[in-house]
Formats: sequence, structure tokens, C-alpha cells
Amino acid sequence: MNAGRTATVLQTAPVRAGHRLDIARAATGLFMAKGVERTSLADIADAAGIPASTLWSHFPSKEECVTPLFSYGTERIARRLDTWPPDHPLIDAFDAFDGEDWLTPTGPSGEETLRAILDALRLTREEPSLHALWIRESFAALPVVARAIAARSGRSEPGMDATVQAGMLLSALQLALRAYAWTPPEARHVDLVDTLLEAVRIAMRGLPA
Repeated sequence: MNAGRTATVLQTAPVRAGHRLDIARAATGLFMAKGVERTSLADIADAAGIPASTLWSHFPSKEECVTPLFSYGTERIARRLDTWPPDHPLIDAFDAFDGEDWLTPTGPSGEETLRAILDALRLTREEPSLHALWIRESFAALPVVARAIAARSGRSEPGMDATVQAGMLLSALQLALRAYAWTPPEARHVDLVDTLLEAVRIAMRGLPA
């Protein structure tokens, strides 16, 4: 589909999840190349092949365009844990999913999306507005994770203990992802999935199984 056709489709339909990732990747590429301050919403719309008016209707600011990358992992975690059986070990939910790495992007654009996520995280070091968005999105799954932890203690709703434990788990994932993104590729000794799983195992020590 060419850019003109894409623009026509998006003018008449909501931006779907795949298109949101396209926009996020385009925005991140521009931010990396030009900086956030020198990138306009029109630049992002042009790179994504959609009208600026469509972009404005789905993202209130140019910085918000990268949020699909920041929320990618937490949305998958929330979906996974929301349906995870209470009698199954919680750590197993963070392991392989149907033989695929569910903590990291898969599919035709998986590698491109993962590169964009890591680039967006690198940008948070110098861009306070992006850092704030990343913190917000990192904890969006807190209620779901807290319920999953509470269920292992036979409770239908989480108390303070389950909520704090959920925050610890999400913080561990956030710190592991940040450490991986901020480490130069040549200095990495463990791949991303193993890094995230190790962080989960550390955070889950003492949590209900």
C-alpha cells in the first residue's frame, strides 16, 4: 500500500495498533536523527504517510507518538497475566509463549520494532518529557499484575501487599530494560529476554508462587 492510499484509509478509520506502531517507529527515527525539539508533528505525519490531522486526533503531542513503543511490553504482560490460571506458577507466565518470546516483539516488523523501542529508551536519558511518558506507561499494567499476585493468595482483589509487590515486579522489568537499552551493543553479554527474565526472578523472590 502506498503512502497516499494509507493516508486515505486513515482519514476514514481509527488508527489501528499496527499503524500506531508505524507512527511510533517513524517518530522515534526522527527524534534520533533530528532531536525532539526540531521534529514537528507534520514531520512525523509525513514520515508515517498519514495526514497531520489524523495524527493530532490520536496523539495529543509529538512526544506521545512514541507511547506505543513504551507500552508494548506492559500491554503484553497485562494480557498474559489477566488470563493466567491462579494455580499455575506465576513465573511460568513470563517464560516462553507458544514457543515464541512474548516479552519482545515478534512478526515481520519485530526486529524493527525492538530497535525502535531501544532507541526510544535511549532518548529518555536526555528528554525529560519522554522519560515521564515511559514511567507512566511502565506502570500501566499495575492493577492487572496486582490482581494476578493477589489471586495466588486466594483473594479476588489486591491489597497493599500485592500492589507493592506488583510495583516491584514492574520496576524490575523497567530497570532491566533500561540497563539493556543504555548498554552499548558490544558490551552486552546476555540477550534481552534473558535479561528481563532474570529481573523477574529476582523481583519474585518471596512473592506468592
